[in-house]
Amino acid sequence: MKWNFYPGKKLLLLSACVWAMTVATAVAQSTVTIGTGTSSSYLYGPYYRSSASSSFDYSRYAYLYTAAELGIPAGATITKVEWNKKNGTIIGNNVFNIFMKNTSATSLASGTSWGTLTTGATAVYTSSTQSFTTTGWVPFTLMTPFEYTGGNLVVMTDHEKTGTASGANNFYYHTANGYGIGFASSSAPNNSTTLSTSSYGNKRPNIRITWEPPCPVEITLQPVNGTVCSNDDLSFYVKADSTQAYRWQHYSGNNWINLTDNATYTGTATDSLVVRNVAVSMDNFSYRVIVTNTARNCSEESDSANISVIASTPAFIVLTAGPDSNICQDEQITFYTAYSNGGNTPRYRWLKNSVEIPGEESATFITNTLADGDVIQAKLISSAQCVQPVNSNPIKVNIDPVLSTSVNVTVYSAGDDYIFTAIPHNGGTNPEYYWYINNVLVEGQHGPVFTTQNLLPHDRVHVDMKSSLACVDPVVVSGRNITTGINTVAGNNEVFTLSPNPNTGQFVIKGAYQQQLMPGSEINVTITNITGEIIYNRVYMSAGSDISLPVKLDPNIPNGMYQVNISIDDEVSGLRFILNR
Repeated sequence: MKWNFYPGKKLLLLSACVWAMTVATAVAQSTVTIGTGTSSSYLYGPYYRSSASSSFDYSRYAYLYTAAELGIPAGATITKVEWNKKNGTIIGNNVFNIFMKNTSATSLASGTSWGTLTTGATAVYTSSTQSFTTTGWVPFTLMTPFEYTGGNLVVMTDHEKTGTASGANNFYYHTANGYGIGFASSSAPNNSTTLSTSSYGNKRPNIRITWEPPCPVEITLQPVNGTVCSNDDLSFYVKADSTQAYRWQHYSGNNWINLTDNATYTGTATDSLVVRNVAVSMDNFSYRVIVTNTARNCSEESDSANISVIASTPAFIVLTAGPDSNICQDEQITFYTAYSNGGNTPRYRWLKNSVEIPGEESATFITNTLADGDVIQAKLISSAQCVQPVNSNPIKVNIDPVLSTSVNVTVYSAGDDYIFTAIPHNGGTNPEYYWYINNVLVEGQHGPVFTTQNLLPHDRVHVDMKSSLACVDPVVVSGRNITTGINTVAGNNEVFTLSPNPNTGQFVIKGAYQQQLMPGSEINVTITNITGEIIYNRVYMSAGSDISLPVKLDPNIPNGMYQVNISIDDEVSGLRFILNR
């Protein structure tokens, strides 16, 4: 996940030796000359040499130049200094060092030690093989170009003569009270050696300074520290004007290391660095960037920024369904969630077959429009910090079609007994029966077979069946009323014969239907055992009113008494037979 509200990456700075670039366009340089004095002397530096035989082989000088004198813009780079010499040479290997520092000081005090003067200074030129053989403007190209910050500037020189002098070395100078102090001696100086205005101060040798304009690169937006959850991504940004190249770096603990695009980092050469899948071990990692103007071959480094990594913790969500995941067509189902580590205000998303359901964002999901085989999941989005979203267990929904129920009844007499048999349709394996005589419930009669005596000719018997199947409509269905006076129903068994009887499970039902029967009419044959359980059910197609129906029972059906019900056009006839294998 990307955390826009945690921008915490460090910018990497490339060292000049790593990030050097060839520049085709030369950088324009400017010079400023300070001092136009025409008098010359060996006393005021930049080094001391009064005669060929003078024992004062050691000298040090410090000169202060104001911003007004310099006229150089802040950010400019000083690349060379020159002093105007009238005469004199020193050949051989001599020590000559130049130091520079930006300062807020407005003057140089007599008696200031060399250690104080050079504190914070940069050694811009060092040589132990220096010869002074020319006159006029004597150039010293700085080995370390110096960045001028826009205030006052102190230039210091350190000299030891070990070669051979031709005589006095005189430099043109100008008066600058409070801006020049010096030291010369036959004894080697140290950091405690003080420079003074006596004999060597309040004068400065005329100087010419060469400088390059400031690098046009300007960072307008620095990268900042950021906090990120482990395993998330974090982006660092920099904005810079006049920039054509970027290089991000990571601090290894000892030095800055250039980054390249890989599985962990992308955008290493752009203004946006992305750290991917941040690990807990990356806590407090530092980054920075070098922004470069390729035309000027100059760069600026950004501020560094640190990553703070918070370890991510898991959330947990459990999904349950009510009443069950096995439901009937168009039945309403409710999915419930239970979670841990969801925070104070958790959010939810619901998925059907891995696709988010629009608008469903509650802790429960209620629907009656699912299809068989649909898979439902809930996604928990915790409000706690650094808890990743998590999906629940999936629930696959099994939807059964709603079956139509019905119950028919056959009746036959055996002596004084009237035997009524319920013939269920989609009653299931364990239907419940309720028998009624003239709409009055007969207590204790819940089987598929009801036997009674002493019925009057117009008594009405019917049965209610409650199916044991889950998806039926209606669940409780009533059969038609049967009266003992309807001989066309109960007496049709005289028309049909079943042979052989007893039999071994293979027999033929024959008969002539008393009414005209069109070819292709359905004849439903149902065989039940003594408990009313259906053991055989088949639909035959008639060829006319003469009926011959072959029956072959499963060989695993046990011996016993069985009831055959023959249904034609809602009229039912019954026969009994004995199975004896």
